[in-house]
Amino acid sequence: MLQTDKLHHTRDRQTPEDIRNAPLRIAFA
Repeated sequence: MLQTDKLHHTRDRQTPEDIRNAPLRIAFA
């Protein structure tokens, strides 16, 4: 659930860290 929440937050506001971590989150998804 935490990962899903982070994904939603990334869609709301993308920070440089979110963009860099995007591939990792996709792998966890």
